[in-house]
This record gives sequence, structure tokens and C-alpha cells, in this order.
Amino acid sequence: FMGTIVGMICFGAMGDLVGRNAGLLVCQYIQVAGALLQGVVPWGGSTSVYCLLITVRTFIGIGAGGVYPLAAAKAAEDSTAVDPVHKAQSVAWAFLWRNVGAIFVWVNFLMMYYTIGAHCDLRPWTNPPADYEGSQFSWRYVLMFGALAPALVAISMHVQPHFVKDREKKRIKGWNQ
Repeated sequence: FMGTIVGMICFGAMGDLVGRNAGLLVCQYIQVAGALLQGVVPWGGSTSVYCLLITVRTFIGIGAGGVYPLAAAKAAEDSTAVDPVHKAQSVAWAFLWRNVGAIFVWVNFLMMYYTIGAHCDLRPWTNPPADYEGSQFSWRYVLMFGALAPALVAISMHVQPHFVKDREKKRIKGWNQ
């Protein structure tokens, strides 16, 4: 939770300095990197695994915390309405999708646990203990799955300006004809 607080404070100010889109992209990249690292990095004894997970999850928290003020400001600024109620609804819709994403992570985890994750062994050259049952693969996959949503948002943020620019060119071209 400390990472989230740091992210909110730092990226709110950074968004004012470098722009909302640039700050939001950095937040998404931090979340993608952290989600991938938390599935790959932690190996070894339980103490080292927990220390590495805490470090990487703090890193993710910084990115997630930065999304809160930047997404709210961007949703309000991108709203075409002048009415403050409509702007507030735009911000609420922006934050609604975070809840859907949080629920989807748990659904993904349960599907993984009750299907392939309970019976998967990615190390066929070893003889795993009876309680292993693919647990290493399951928790690593579920943690790395958290990179999907921020990656999609970052990709769409890169594509959106080009799409808007092309649409404006077509609209202006239509006026000139």
C-alpha cells in the first residue's frame, strides 16, 4: 500500500509537469514490468521469494497509484461535456473498469486452479512431490497475467492519437470537397 501512496503523490505531480498521457504511459509500463517480474524473479528459499515479491509488488503499487489521479484527470479533461455532472460520470466510468479487471483476475485464478494449474508440472525431468501439482506454474501465471490489462491500455494509448489524427484528416478532407 505504501507504493500506491507514493505513486499517487509522485505521478499526480508528474502528470502536471509532463502531461497526463506521458505520465499514464509510464504508470502502465511500470505495472507491466512489475507484473512480469513478479512471476519470473522470485526463486529460491521462501524468505527470498517473499522479499522479492514484496519489492516487486511495491513497484507495481507505485504504477497503480499513479493511475488513480492521472486517469481521473484524463477522464474529466477528455469529456466533451461542460456539465460537471457529466464529467463526474466520465470519471466514474473510468474507474468502473478497474473493478471489472479486479474481478477478472480472481476468475482467471479460479479457472487456472481448477483446470490446468492443479495438474501441471513444467519440470518433467524431476519427480515432484505429491503436493506440488503445478503450484509453481499456477501462481506465477496468475501474477504475470496482471500485465495484460496495463499492456492493452498502453498499446491503445499509442494507437489512439494516430486513429484520431486520421479521423480528423478524413473529416477535413470531406469539408474541402
